[in-house]
Amino acid sequence: MKQLSVTVRTDGTRRIIEVANTGASACGLDLLPAVDLGTADDTDRSGNLHPLVPGGLGGPDHALLAGTKAYAVLDLAPGGGAGADVDEMHVLVSPSHMPNAETRAFGLGSGVQVSGPRLGLYRDTVAEAVASMRQADTTQQ
Repeated sequence: MKQLSVTVRTDGTRRIIEVANTGASACGLDLLPAVDLGTADDTDRSGNLHPLVPGGLGGPDHALLAGTKAYAVLDLAPGGGAGADVDEMHVLVSPSHMPNAETRAFGLGSGVQVSGPRLGLYRDTVAEAVASMRQADTTQQ
C-alpha cells in the first residue's frame, strides 16, 4: 500500500474516504473498502457495526490511475435519529487485492450516533460516491 494514501474527512453525518494513488503506475481497487464501526477500546471488533452497501455487486474493479483519487462515502446516520455510540471507523482500502494491508483506524469524535450506516462504491467524484451510497441496501460481508 506504499503507493496509496488514505484520508477521511467529515461532511455532516457523512465520512468521505479518499484514496490517492501517489505512485507512478495504476492499481486496481475492490469496488468498495471494507468498513466497520466500533469503539477504540474494543480490540476484538467482532461486535462492530457494518454498513449497508449497494447490492448486486459485480463487474470490473475500480481502476485507480497514477496521480488520481477515488472516493467512497459512508453515511453514519442517513435517516437521522439516535443509534449506537461509536468513536472509531476502521477502513481496509481493498480487502481482496490487499488483504494483508493495514486496516486503518479513524476517530469519529465523541458522542457520534450511528443508525443504519450506508457505504457507497468507489467513484471518481464525491457526488458520484454519494449517489452510490444512497443505493446501499445489502449488509457488507
